Amino acid sequence: MMAEPYYVILDVESTGLLFTNPDIVELSAISLEPDETGLPQLFDAFLQPTKDLTKEATSINGLYRRHNCLFNSKEGKEVFTESPPQVLKDFLSWLKKLQSNNIYILAYNAFKFDAPLLLQHFERYSIPYSQVIRGVCDPLVGIQRLPSLGSLSKKSLLDVCQTLKIHVRSRELHSGFYDSVLLRNLVKKLRQEWGNAFLKDCSMTLQQFKSSYFKDFYSS
Repeated sequence: MMAEPYYVILDVESTGLLFTNPDIVELSAISLEPDETGLPQLFDAFLQPTKDLTKEATSINGLYRRHNCLFNSKEGKEVFTESPPQVLKDFLSWLKKLQSNNIYILAYNAFKFDAPLLLQHFERYSIPYSQVIRGVCDPLVGIQRLPSLGSLSKKSLLDVCQTLKIHVRSRELHSGFYDSVLLRNLVKKLRQEWGNAFLKDCSMTLQQFKSSYFKDFYSS
């Protein structure tokens, strides 16, 4: 019998929007539940891009590429990067250490951005992942169904957090690591207000996700 979903919160920063066939440049994750020490498990790594970031992407995440190196304009220095295959393999190894056979990746707008982009990268580098990642959860879908939040004219992570009075460090936004931590705070708040059913109602098994969303992205 499959265990209850074990949610791992994910955020990816990229060189551009999906239609540009972007590279992931930062992959960050944090476990929703703490470990035996009372702390969540963390993962954060930067990937060496094979293409320049679009101006729009740089304006959002502050990253840019020069001479095949990645730089952070907010900090004014080069960022240490590793090859995409290495980071992806390290990420899967990290997930395996969480000791769950039912890991669901959870991201804000996961169905239409983070999840298809991540899975496309696994496919691109021929890295098997389906025995580790079992499902996908997108709390944005659940938020859109809530009367108190679905009526918001803007439903960005920032907008929803501010509405729920969750403290946001605006300068840190769109850092993959900070966004994943912020999303964890939001998910904990949503679960506290609306119960565990909130996450289940906006989750899909990997097979469901691939047939509903990923097939269209990957075939394009």
